Amino acid sequence: MAGISVAIVGGDLRFVRLAQILYEKGFIVSVYGLCHPDLPEAIHHCASIGEIKDCPYIIGPIPFSKDNKCVFTPMCNTYISLEQFFLAATNSFVLGSVLNPTLRNLFNTHHIKWCDIMELDEIAILNAIHTQVQN
Repeated sequence: MAGISVAIVGGDLRFVRLAQILYEKGFIVSVYGLCHPDLPEAIHHCASIGEIKDCPYIIGPIPFSKDNKCVFTPMCNTYISLEQFFLAATNSFVLGSVLNPTLRNLFNTHHIKWCDIMELDEIAILNAIHTQVQN
């Protein structure tokens, strides 16, 4: 797995931990729209969304968008319009989550390859268990 480039855009503390794990496993990690002191200093902290344009894999937040206008970035004071995101993600495979029909249509209209990870049984079950424990 070493040497594979992954960008994480937006997200919450789960994505901070994901960035740590991927970095520890030898992935080349870039982040944008995710700010936290626990992010490894050695990962690439992008100054603009355009810096992820050559990354083959992009991981988006849960949910990907709350308003179908911008990427969900609860941990950072960064506004990322979906249009900006799609321009940067043209040549990438995007792992998103909670992609409603409007978002799916937008991904398809922009010819972005995508997967909704919440449709994977393993992820949906683990996410439900975690939520159930917290409530």
